[in-house]
Amino acid sequence: MDANSLIAYSLPGTKEFLVGTIKYCSTEKPKSLTDFDFVIAPFDKLTGQTYWFKFSSISGSRVFGSPDNFSAIKAESTSREAYNQAYAEIQDSIHRKSTSKVVLSRRIVVPRQEQDLYTLFIKLKNQYPDAFTYLVSTPETGTWLGASPELVLSNRSGKITTTAIAGTQVLGSSSVSNIKWGQKEIQEHRYIEDFLGEVLTKNGIDFTISKKSTIQAGDICHIHSRVDIDSNTSLPAVIELVHPGPALSGYPVQEAVALISRIESSSREFYCGYLGPIDDHKIDWFANIRCLQVHNEDYTLYVGGGLTSDSDLEAEWQETTMKSRTLLDVLELATAL
Repeated sequence: MDANSLIAYSLPGTKEFLVGTIKYCSTEKPKSLTDFDFVIAPFDKLTGQTYWFKFSSISGSRVFGSPDNFSAIKAESTSREAYNQAYAEIQDSIHRKSTSKVVLSRRIVVPRQEQDLYTLFIKLKNQYPDAFTYLVSTPETGTWLGASPELVLSNRSGKITTTAIAGTQVLGSSSVSNIKWGQKEIQEHRYIEDFLGEVLTKNGIDFTISKKSTIQAGDICHIHSRVDIDSNTSLPAVIELVHPGPALSGYPVQEAVALISRIESSSREFYCGYLGPIDDHKIDWFANIRCLQVHNEDYTLYVGGGLTSDSDLEAEWQETTMKSRTLLDVLELATAL
């Protein structure tokens, strides 16, 4: 494997980070999770490729050089016209009752300055200590950087957990306890809980769902509930059931994914996929949101939001712009160094 390939990551709430150099990768579904150390999967399992990585070495909190597995493809931002057209098609789908919610994404392309990726990773980690921050750079995946607040699947101390996260509000000068949620956000969250309940029940898997609460990720808040799953269930089987759920695609999931593939102007690639480390049978896999891809001359930021019948076009566009600040603020910080 190319010596220039590496994966750096920091789990939520930890001060340390780990850096793994790559021994090999596989696109085959593993017979045992213990054969690998990290996974990155695409949004669309039918058109994208999942990569399983084995590390040749792993070390803690070390300075690393900037890898250069950059795409030479010239990316383009999603135009407002294209976004408006996709929004209209989604609302038509909702009006016809083909879907109840669809997550519409957009790409924001900004010029790439001469910035060191190690510095960007550290800035992102320090600014969002409660998120899963990562840098993945390999010839197979290209180079991706992100800070995700959303757990897709975890297995710790024999307890399998996933989450239902929906809604977005800026905290500002308020406190988390003062955040109030409207009907749109509450319904979005209910779709996720309903989906998880449906697929787990259908497959005979026992689970419990916690009460809703508000969580904070940087200056942004979300509705959150935790889903604990029967620990005897196969982890690969669970991830196949729960990804991509309504938080990343829409509801019903199959119909939403099909609509997204038709109306979005470009592939999401690893955006809204999942990624994370594997340590023996312990896993922490997160939704690949609040992320960017590094090109030779540009960064492509990926952001999105869930649309329902209660959505407002201008408000949804502004929400994606607000979400882009997670990464734009860090890029500006790095530029100022």
